Amino acid sequence: MRNTVTNRQVVFILFITLSTSSVATVAKTMAVSAGHGAWLTLLLVSIIFGLIATVIVKLNRLHEGKTLYQYSRELVGKYAAFAIGLIYLAYFFLFSLQLCNTFNQIIKSGFLLKTPVWAMLLAGMPIYGIIAYRGIRNIGRLAEIVGLTFLVVAIILFVSMLFQGTFSFVLPLYYPPDTGKYLLSLKDAIEPFLGVEVLLLIPFTKKSKKLSMTAMLSILGMGLFYILDVYGCYAMIGMDEIVYHKFPLVDAIRLVEYPQIEFLQRLDIVYDTIGFMRVFVGKSMLYLMIVELLSKMLPKANRLILVIVVGAAIFFASFMTSQLPDILRTVTSILSMGGIAVVFVIPLLLLLITKVKKHEENSG
Repeated sequence: MRNTVTNRQVVFILFITLSTSSVATVAKTMAVSAGHGAWLTLLLVSIIFGLIATVIVKLNRLHEGKTLYQYSRELVGKYAAFAIGLIYLAYFFLFSLQLCNTFNQIIKSGFLLKTPVWAMLLAGMPIYGIIAYRGIRNIGRLAEIVGLTFLVVAIILFVSMLFQGTFSFVLPLYYPPDTGKYLLSLKDAIEPFLGVEVLLLIPFTKKSKKLSMTAMLSILGMGLFYILDVYGCYAMIGMDEIVYHKFPLVDAIRLVEYPQIEFLQRLDIVYDTIGFMRVFVGKSMLYLMIVELLSKMLPKANRLILVIVVGAAIFFASFMTSQLPDILRTVTSILSMGGIAVVFVIPLLLLLITKVKKHEENSG
């Protein structure tokens, strides 16, 4: 990676990466597993992932200007580093498949009913490839613009949903006998926070002094964002009814009305237009992560060829898996289980090895 990004761009890269595939479905996930106490579950998981983000930032800052594969070679040797690289390649590839399939299902269910999946996939792939070829700085700029716009629109909508919906649908916020249920649902809230690991592939410099706190606050902010999302859907649809909606947020937004303002009669179109831009940036980010990791693992390979190969692989895999029933549930389960290792276990082990080696160097 030839460039890095600013702290503000990191905030919106995290925001877009985390929210791209989860924002439309998190209400259903929480309604099934946590019920009315979803706020507590999401808040606890956001704190956990915020701490994980600080571990990743600390690891990267100890290896200034380097990314995961580069410092893994120094810490554990080239063979173990290559194995780690393969794990992350598989993870990001599955993440990309999940995003593509989620987005395609939303489009097919409510907008382009007769458009074939291959056409939707092919339409954006060249643009994602161009962005991936150009590097992280372009993604950072896009994320900053699109992310801020989407954040403002989404919060306005979520608050509107709370006010226009039936507030009694969100109560009680806490029912003491269900505390065990709230804690058991922590595992179901992991998937919406996956994406923190993109930090491992962004090189940091000495100027990134406040990035640990920035990353922590960004993840806590995501927790609050999801809470507004979930309870807005509860208010508009009802917690018991949400389980019958595949993408409850999409359906809830269609119920929001501003009769006094003519151009806001179809708020769902406004949201979806900006939301599609967010998905565009999210897809480009995952595409870029795969290309960047491959370029470090195969330094002699031509970057343009890597971009083409990765794009072709994502296209064909997304198209083939779109024909399989329940593929999203399967991929999500794999990501949730593997995410623990990718997001926490491997970075923590690398951080501990780094500390031990630095202690040995100082002692020597």
